[in-house]
Amino acid sequence: MNKWQAYNYNIATIYCGLDKHATIGRKLFNYMCGIIYKNSFTGQNVNREIRKQYFKQKSRGTDGFGFLAINDGKTTLKKEMFEHQIMRDLKKIKASEIIFHHRWPTSTPNTIETAHPIATKHDKYKHNYHLVHNGIIFNDNELKVEHEALGIVYETKVSDKMFNDSECLLHDLALAIEGIKEIDKLKARGSIAFVLLQTSKEDEPEALYFGKNYGSPLKIDYNEKIGLSLASEGTGYDIPDNKLFRFDYDTKALTSQDMVIPYII
Repeated sequence: MNKWQAYNYNIATIYCGLDKHATIGRKLFNYMCGIIYKNSFTGQNVNREIRKQYFKQKSRGTDGFGFLAINDGKTTLKKEMFEHQIMRDLKKIKASEIIFHHRWPTSTPNTIETAHPIATKHDKYKHNYHLVHNGIIFNDNELKVEHEALGIVYETKVSDKMFNDSECLLHDLALAIEGIKEIDKLKARGSIAFVLLQTSKEDEPEALYFGKNYGSPLKIDYNEKIGLSLASEGTGYDIPDNKLFRFDYDTKALTSQDMVIPYII
């Protein structure tokens, strides 16, 4: 945990009046950052739905924004520091699928480089990956050392000791999906809800992964004819903890498997 994380952690503990070793994870981290995902199987533009859902859960974060729009097999990435900028970008985009993130920064200040989605194009990977995450990773420094030993270069570094802790989760998931490490358990520990897009090296969508543990919420609304939606708040069903869900772009099948996503502070 770096100084920025410790500062936010301590402020939140004082503000909520909680025992940080007991219930802070559930009651505080539950409200940290926001994830929204919309995929219309009928090809409808979803940018209005994204904006509508954002204002419903706006309290989750207004310091750093980003979205990845997917249309006709092509991806468009936008990142902004302020709300009016990202709303302007959303109004201009036309896409049947969008992954959106709004941030309450806990590991770094609000910068374009540290905003989500966070992407990796590491040469060791057979695919590219794009992540949005809600929560805090508490063994981030340990994981970063392991990843750098594999030749992985972190893209969200603000300084030698400060980077977006979500990038650890990105590589932890990528290594598991690629078969470089076991897929049945993550090494990342903390409060975790995520959506991860896997693409080809040309950034053509191949599969969408998502999951969560006890510390962070993620709701799903799925109809095999209409579409797939995910959000930190709102309607839909809470997805179960410790499951890795996979949506396949070729078959349109939604499957799941067991994956331990450790919730340890």
